[in-house]
Amino acid sequence: MALQIADCRDIAPERLCFAVNDTFSDYVVPLTMTESQFVDFQRQRGFSPEHSFVALDGDRIAGFWFSSEPLKSYGNRGYTLSVGTSPQFRRQGISRHLFLAVSKALNVAGASGMQLEVVTSNPNAVATYEAFGFDKIRNLGVFKLPKRNVKTPENQADGVRIEVAENLPSDTEDFFDALPTPQNSRAAVDGLKPNTCIVLAKWDDSLIGWGAVYADGAVAQIAVRRDMRRQGVGRLLLAELANQISSDQFMFVNVDENAASLNGFLTRVGAEQVLSQFEMQKTFAAA
Repeated sequence: MALQIADCRDIAPERLCFAVNDTFSDYVVPLTMTESQFVDFQRQRGFSPEHSFVALDGDRIAGFWFSSEPLKSYGNRGYTLSVGTSPQFRRQGISRHLFLAVSKALNVAGASGMQLEVVTSNPNAVATYEAFGFDKIRNLGVFKLPKRNVKTPENQADGVRIEVAENLPSDTEDFFDALPTPQNSRAAVDGLKPNTCIVLAKWDDSLIGWGAVYADGAVAQIAVRRDMRRQGVGRLLLAELANQISSDQFMFVNVDENAASLNGFLTRVGAEQVLSQFEMQKTFAAA
């Protein structure tokens, strides 16, 4: 039976979740998401059913390419949430058919291109994306930190207080050294409310930092104002985040290797890098 390429508007999350688990079932550590976890995954990463496609073998999903709509905050590019092909259907060119369908839908929507992350230790995937016209833009690290290792600093800035907040601050100019990847963006944090925790650091009523963590312990953002770094503010934020979540460890996903201050902070608090990824982008040709 010939495979049919279709968008995801009429496909229930339950079926898509099953396809994801099936696709990654033969990995060294198989992925097993519940439907609830998959829905959170969709909300966090901006899943758009109109711009996401599956390859169907009858009623079975043989492969998928999940995408967001064009994101203004990321150069009007569509963000690829996940790509996969079921083990029985690999090496049949399915990913190319899905890529063509997604890129066409994004082009029609006025997107300037696409972006994604891929593990650096998967050369076949990297080569596939390069064949599709993606270029490596930056290197990203993934770190883990056991919560038991997080300590409140003894030498902290006088007068700093930490408070729980409903929303992320809007002004990031004096805080970020690198743009978070889409899964850690403001939209992602907002999309997973109320299953996120945000804490602010203030000094004399002035905002000097913040942290945001998802319920599973993945730290979406941690930022300290440039003139207040190396004074224990980041450690104070982490300590309060540790008090707010039940997970026994933090994960810092997609840390730009050029964000020297953040990487230095993670080293000082004892975080261990466990993975490296490339951020890759494709630019669509002008019409």
